[in-house]
Amino acid sequence: MQLPIPPTDNLYKFLALSGLVLVIFSIVFPLSRISDINLKLLEFEMQSDVLEVELKYLEQDTAEWVEKENPTPEEQEMLRKRTLELRIKHTELKGRIRQINGLINEVKENWKILKVGGTVGMAFSFIGFGLWLFRIQLPSDLLLQKQVKNFKTSSDEQGKS
Repeated sequence: MQLPIPPTDNLYKFLALSGLVLVIFSIVFPLSRISDINLKLLEFEMQSDVLEVELKYLEQDTAEWVEKENPTPEEQEMLRKRTLELRIKHTELKGRIRQINGLINEVKENWKILKVGGTVGMAFSFIGFGLWLFRIQLPSDLLLQKQVKNFKTSSDEQGKS
């Protein structure tokens, strides 16, 4: 696939079309990233909910083991394992929360890209199209109209003679 060649014959057209490309990119890229991030966010939130449930279950289970008087060595080992498991789950939950916060910050940054890129792109487009219209297109149209008028008058004169 060959990419289209940008217009180099006119700086104003180039500025206008570059602005349009920037606007389109500034909308499409952040929105696609935000969509991907939202899917990850939902996945992490679901995993966090599961971890919270497991954590509550382990806390209750561990509390029952701690309340036992004179636990056997096997029960003490089970209590150590449960406590370790509880700490691991708690650490996993904290990690998921950090991941969620990171994704939220990434969404905010993508919105900034959308706003800034869209604004700059629109400014480029308006300036480029405006300058192209008033400095190039309208004078070209006037010149063409004069040429057509001159051609008509010269052809009318030749037709009369």
